[in-house]
Amino acid sequence: MAILRVKKGANLVLSVEMSIALGWVARRWVEAGLGEFVVTSGNDGAHKENSLHYSGNACDIRTRHLFDGTKHNDDLLEFAKMLQQQKIGLRVVVHPDFVPGAPHLHIGFQPRGGESLWEFTD
Repeated sequence: MAILRVKKGANLVLSVEMSIALGWVARRWVEAGLGEFVVTSGNDGAHKENSLHYSGNACDIRTRHLFDGTKHNDDLLEFAKMLQQQKIGLRVVVHPDFVPGAPHLHIGFQPRGGESLWEFTD
């Protein structure tokens, strides 16, 4: 079984920064033992107005295997928290912990303040 996959039809025409960030996140996902890493959406699909998806600066990652129908497991929630704390410009939202819908992890690249993708070294 492949560890990294892209859902058929997902458009991964991404910004250079988002591409690098996605590779970094995928590596951390595998290291964390979260199972198969499946990108379900990039610059495609229906998203809210002005979404980072439309500029190639966001992706969604499948998490249904980490969702019990009510909430995501603690490993995924800790992983999302770790990503956000890196201060490399990632915006992370775990869906649908607060909104009904297909379970997924939204990762966007939108640096603020002194955040920089180029600050991480490993």
